[in-house]
Amino acid sequence: MKKHLGIAIGSLILMIATACLLFPVSVVAQPPRKMAQPPPIMPHQSGTPAPLAWEYRIVPVIADVARQQERINSVGNEGWELVAVYVESETVAVYYFKRQKAR
Repeated sequence: MKKHLGIAIGSLILMIATACLLFPVSVVAQPPRKMAQPPPIMPHQSGTPAPLAWEYRIVPVIADVARQQERINSVGNEGWELVAVYVESETVAVYYFKRQKAR
C-alpha cells in the first residue's frame, strides 16, 4: 500500500511540476482596474435640442365601462397618453395621463 501511495504522490508531483513549466503563472500583484467613467453632464447649449418637458393630468372615473372608454378617448384626442391606472375601489378608478408641454 505504501509503495502505491508513494508512486501516486510522485506522479502527482511530476504532473504539477510539468504543468508549471508548460503553463507558467505570474504571481505579481496587478494594479486595480479603473472603472469606466460615465460621460460628463453638459449644461444645455444652444444648437442642441432642449430636454423634453411633460405635463400631467389626473382623471378620476366611476367604474362604468362605457363612460370610462368615452372619457379615455376624449382625453386621448386632446393629445394625452395614459401612463397609469390606480383602482381606488370597486367603483372608482383614477387615470394618470401625460403629454409633452407645448413650447
